[in-house]
Amino acid sequence: MMMPERANKTLICSVAFLDIVSYSSKPVAEQIRFKERLNEAISEAIQDILLDDRVTLDTGDGVALCFFSDPEDALFVVMHCRDILREKEKADPLQMELRSGINLGPVKLVKDINGQPNLIGDAVNVGQRVMSFAHPGQIMVSRSYYEVVSRLSQEYGQLFQYQGMRTDKHVREHEIYEVSLGGGVNAPLPKTLHSRRRSDRAALQVVKDAQRDSGRKQPDTTRKSPAKTIAYGVAAFLALVIVLDLLFRGGALSGAKPPQTGAIQQTGTIGKEKPGAGGAVAGGDAAATAAAAQNVAQAKEGGAPQPVNEKLGYLSLAVSPWGEIYLDGKKKGASPPLNKLKVPPGQHTVEIRNGDFPSYTVTVEVAEQKTIKVRHKFH
Repeated sequence: MMMPERANKTLICSVAFLDIVSYSSKPVAEQIRFKERLNEAISEAIQDILLDDRVTLDTGDGVALCFFSDPEDALFVVMHCRDILREKEKADPLQMELRSGINLGPVKLVKDINGQPNLIGDAVNVGQRVMSFAHPGQIMVSRSYYEVVSRLSQEYGQLFQYQGMRTDKHVREHEIYEVSLGGGVNAPLPKTLHSRRRSDRAALQVVKDAQRDSGRKQPDTTRKSPAKTIAYGVAAFLALVIVLDLLFRGGALSGAKPPQTGAIQQTGTIGKEKPGAGGAVAGGDAAATAAAAQNVAQAKEGGAPQPVNEKLGYLSLAVSPWGEIYLDGKKKGASPPLNKLKVPPGQHTVEIRNGDFPSYTVTVEVAEQKTIKVRHKFH
């Protein structure tokens, strides 16, 4: 599909011609195989070039490629196509040879008789003439293309060798340069240029995606963002309340007298030990405080304090981004900041909730003085 904003406008772009040597002299069956292989190689070579940044035209015995973005795209695609064909030739020899020419100049993007995009302009004509000067396996470029690409970096400049002045059939002179890699026509492109092109294209892609997304309607999934924002706000508020509670209680306890024998030592804001034969888990500080007071009163009256069960297990919690923790149906708090619970040995059911997300439930078997890890990530 033609880009409407570019139709009938004069554009400066790079045009690459690839021609199958002696194509017209081959039998039809062999021509078909040549074209199929060339089409496969080109499709693979241009797959990382955005569709809006290129136009592909069939020329009968080859193909013409027009690139509207980076001028070096033409060189990399031609080189990549050559390498792909060389690998395919090893697996299935066809004795197919290519010659290539690249030019930089003005074109107009128009529609052909079938309504498909087509190119007209001097860049197309000169690109075809430059290609005609190449021998099998050679890649020739025009002076205009050389002047632009050779100045991108020192490595690019070292790729080209001046071949002199050539005259086409219309008595028009052209200065041409050969792409020479120092290892013959089959030498690979330097790795430094491959790495630089990948990084440059990645950065360019990020910019283009940002520009395209700025004018695009956001998908429906963004409708959940207000609810998620509220959930994160509630979690942050709960975390702040718990931290303040810890600080307050820590300051209060530091100034209090140590409890008498039998009083329970508080170890956190959630999951305090409750006195009794079973060593059951209490749900909050009020129960722990009441138990401690009862033990102190019994000690004053001469009675024995209730035993404290030291043979407990632990639950280690790792929840992302956050979740409300329910132990055996009782709410214990939000994790984070809650990351550890004391529980009596035996089987327990842990449920983790987070707003509109499906809750996560797991049954664990806790042994004495052992830690069981419970992990979950909401996404």
